[in-house]
Amino acid sequence: MTHARLVEELAAEIKRTCAQVKLPLEASESLVGVEVLENYLPEDLFESTEYLPFVLVEYLETVDDFKDGSAAHIGLTIGTYAANKDGWHDAFHLMEVIRQRVLELRVIAKRFRLTGARWQAPDTQPTPFYYLVAELTFDIFQAAEQLR
Repeated sequence: MTHARLVEELAAEIKRTCAQVKLPLEASESLVGVEVLENYLPEDLFESTEYLPFVLVEYLETVDDFKDGSAAHIGLTIGTYAANKDGWHDAFHLMEVIRQRVLELRVIAKRFRLTGARWQAPDTQPTPFYYLVAELTFDIFQAAEQLR
């Protein structure tokens, strides 16, 4: 449950962090809150506009190094509607809100320590949407070796 808890706790922190952020909804003048999703995109994501803007928090991998310890890699995908030429600003704003919070907080659930982060924009953007991705690395507990 360690990895599930990390995804859930990080998603909850991102929800709290983005609670006041309001961004444009596709094909509307309305501003809406950020949807935070855990580990899966809804099957109807591309058939519905209700999910945008969104942040997907998902487990990527765990690396167990017997010298340096164990690390869990968590992916973030930020999706916004960007109908105008400057619509990508919303994705960058959302990224910066989240980035600043995880850099300030550094420890999630008094258990998972952030040790690195990498933020990127994919080469191809599916207009009229804009996406950014991140990989966050957290130190996690490694069981002690038992000699028998």
